[in-house]
Amino acid sequence: MQTTSEILTALQKVFPQEKLKTDVECCVRYSSDRTELSSTSAAAVFFPDNNEDVIALVKLANELGFCIVPSGGRTGLSGGSCTVQHEVVVSLERMNRIIAYDDVDNVVHCQAGVITQNLQQYAEQKGVFYPVDFASSGSSQLGGNVATNAGGVHVMHYGMTRQQVVGLVVVTGEGKLLKFDKGLRKNNAGYDLKQLFIGSEGTLGIVTEVLLQFVKKPAKLSLLSGFDSFEKLLEFYFDLRGRVNVYAAEFYTAFCEAKVLSRFEIKSPLVKKCPFSLLVEFEDTEIATAMVSELIEKYQPIKSVVAVNQSQQKSLWAVRENISDALTTQLLLKNDIAVRPSLLSRFLTECASDLRNLSADLQLAVFGHLGDGNIHFNVVVEKNVVRTDQKFIEKMKKAIAGNLLVKLEKYHGSISAEHGIGLLKTDLLAKNESEEILGYMKQLKMVFDPKGVLNPGKVF
Repeated sequence: MQTTSEILTALQKVFPQEKLKTDVECCVRYSSDRTELSSTSAAAVFFPDNNEDVIALVKLANELGFCIVPSGGRTGLSGGSCTVQHEVVVSLERMNRIIAYDDVDNVVHCQAGVITQNLQQYAEQKGVFYPVDFASSGSSQLGGNVATNAGGVHVMHYGMTRQQVVGLVVVTGEGKLLKFDKGLRKNNAGYDLKQLFIGSEGTLGIVTEVLLQFVKKPAKLSLLSGFDSFEKLLEFYFDLRGRVNVYAAEFYTAFCEAKVLSRFEIKSPLVKKCPFSLLVEFEDTEIATAMVSELIEKYQPIKSVVAVNQSQQKSLWAVRENISDALTTQLLLKNDIAVRPSLLSRFLTECASDLRNLSADLQLAVFGHLGDGNIHFNVVVEKNVVRTDQKFIEKMKKAIAGNLLVKLEKYHGSISAEHGIGLLKTDLLAKNESEEILGYMKQLKMVFDPKGVLNPGKVF
């Protein structure tokens, strides 16, 4: 095993200075994602321009015995792109070209460093639509989206990143280049190996190119309705979902909204205080609009607003899009989970009861993607004096995580709907999945990365 100094010397002999950065500021900046779980800074940050650069780095890692952490926009919330042992970070940000677009098949071929929002804007210019969308679209990269199988607000209608991918180019943990780049929607010629790399969090290979399917741009309206109970909100939504074409369905609580309004210069779109708010995007047709009006009359929400233009839609989405940032100052525990929508009411009722039994100083702050059951399950501490008590905090974190895992098992939920396992949820994965499934996962890791050079400590 060579020392860090010897490894850097070897890398500097192969790669020019503009591709290999070793200064402290750069190494610290690229060593963590939004979880800030990194325990050490990167030994170096490598900025490849092409597939050959990535292959050369991975082969050197196998030869010299160092490890690599793939890095996209570093917007993840599970520690998936954090360094833990002075690894070499490989940032794909310079590989940011849109290589080609086929306007007949609506297939776009991109390098992995393309920012999600840039691809959305490119699709807009072409008169089509890229449906994967979430709060970090302005800084996340396509390679990271593939590595975590990113979701967002349109999953219920269009599916996750996996459903948009029609091709990949990947460098495995052995430094082999695999091309699944035919761009076919249907291809049953043997095992579909590209699917293994989608959601693998950079532990099997480094995604360098992506082929994605654009879709027809939908005509849609936004509806925001407030309700006095979560059960009534669900009744309204399930009825609506059965009548009109729904593209997105989000919800949040009055507590979440209050945190946004107190921190940002945003006005409540509903004006009236509503215990629960439902935000829906639906098809823009006369029939759909009539159906929505009928349901509003039937369920009598506290207040409803329909946005018909882009400015009004932006206003309706403002609260929902700023909840995560608004909660950061009081956040004790953050979880990204999934439960079937039909079971959500019972699940959240039991979780809230568990929290009250633990401490009166804890508040459940939930919001998220109602359409697919992906809930952002947050616990905040209301009193400043309590937040300084580290023993209390650690005790509560352990108890909350334990209770949550029990409830997820009871309701057949998942510990990670988005963002993956990373460093943060390795223990939970071991408890949430069977030994048989985990065993096959580890065997797959050995197939594609036998020396374990890619993203060590993640997932397992």
